[in-house]
Amino acid sequence: MAILTDSEIIKQMGKGIIEISPFNIEQLNSNSYDVTLYPELKVYLHDIINPKDPDTLITRTIKISEDGFLLEKGQCYLARTNEYTYTHNFVPILQGKSSTGRIFLSVHQTAGYGDIGFRGYWTLNLLPHKTVRIFPYMKIGQLEYHTIEGEIGTRYHGKYQNSDEIEASKINQDFPQKPLFVTADKQKVLDIINRENNKDEYIQKMTNKSKTKSTKKVTKSKK
Repeated sequence: MAILTDSEIIKQMGKGIIEISPFNIEQLNSNSYDVTLYPELKVYLHDIINPKDPDTLITRTIKISEDGFLLEKGQCYLARTNEYTYTHNFVPILQGKSSTGRIFLSVHQTAGYGDIGFRGYWTLNLLPHKTVRIFPYMKIGQLEYHTIEGEIGTRYHGKYQNSDEIEASKINQDFPQKPLFVTADKQKVLDIINRENNKDEYIQKMTNKSKTKSTKKVTKSKK
């Protein structure tokens, strides 16, 4: 993959392939675009998170005043960019800035990659390795745009599409949801699926039943 230069980012914005709002030319670097911090944070209410339990994913909101907000060392915070982006035919990647790295502030943990077709604000995963004060609209990260190879089969339409706020984890949606009840017809379908998935086991079971019936017949005939 190649990374777009500043002139190419401008060119693709002119074509409507890349959208950044608001856009400030002073935030454009040689091969990236600086994103800034929206004056709001979210923190989880529970110390222990159960990915299957949405109740443990509840958050509270913290406003960042003009005087700044003190991030405590080792604590986890959710934030978002002030910029809303839409990327059609490139892979957007969020990186930390060298300046934030030098104050030991990580801006994402495992969520740096965007997807083709993603539309929305970028949720940040702030983790300070030292106690540090942050301020509204400070430069917090940078977006790179990478080219792709091959035809695009599916554009992003996942659970974080069109995000217009700080998005807490929706990891609970990744687990299959059990139906509240199963009707007789549905149970028959489930039985068929189970038999197909365990065909060898099913055949062996039916063979054993057949052998048992044959043994009973022979015993009865002897009597």
